[in-house]
Order: sequence, then structure tokens, then C-alpha cells
Amino acid sequence: MIRNGIPWKEVKKDLLKDPETASAYAELDEEFAFIASMIRARREKGISQEDLALRVGTSQGNISRLESGKHNPSLRFLRRVASALDQELKVSFQARNPGIGKAKPVQGYQVQGSKRKRDAEKP
Repeated sequence: MIRNGIPWKEVKKDLLKDPETASAYAELDEEFAFIASMIRARREKGISQEDLALRVGTSQGNISRLESGKHNPSLRFLRRVASALDQELKVSFQARNPGIGKAKPVQGYQVQGSKRKRDAEKP
């Protein structure tokens, strides 16, 4: 994309020189990759947003907002989209620092077995 004669790649490069902008952009990297993979899957199937919407049971506008990143869908909705695209949806939590020990209990509580017990009883 070119605006005012400056290619987008150059504008992006200049913007990412700012540490705050670069950090915010990096935080969205996974979201951009997810959206790109969804669009790629739809295009590989040779179907339009309207066709996908019919398969999912929603409107073309909802698919457009999803693909533009302007919609925060539920997991249920994403499963329906994945199914309509004959894709598998994988969502997981992974440790950021696998070498670090267990999470600490909430302050004021002790973990005993599978139950929590208040450290100090109120008078």
C-alpha cells in the first residue's frame, strides 16, 4: 500500500523504530497470524466471505469484522468458523518461562490438598 507516495513497508519500518509502537505491534503479532491463517484457509477453499457466513450461520458483515480484527469472537463462534472451513481450531495455554517453579497461592490463603484455607481467621 502506498500513501502520499511512501510505500507502506517504509512507513511501518519508521513507525516500529519507536519502542512503544514496536511493543504494541509485537503484542498483536499472534492475532495477525491467526487472522491471516483463517483468511488463507477460506481462500484455499475458494469460498467468499458470504459463502463462509452461510456455512457458519452468521452475516457476511460478521465474517468481515472477524477477518479485519474488529471483532472479538467467542470460542464457540471460532469453532463454527473452523468447522465450516474444515479446519481444526487449537487454543492452549503455555508457560511463558517453563523453567520457573509453581505459581504461588493467593495471598492470605494456604493450599491444602485440593482446598484452600484462610491463613488467619477473622476475630
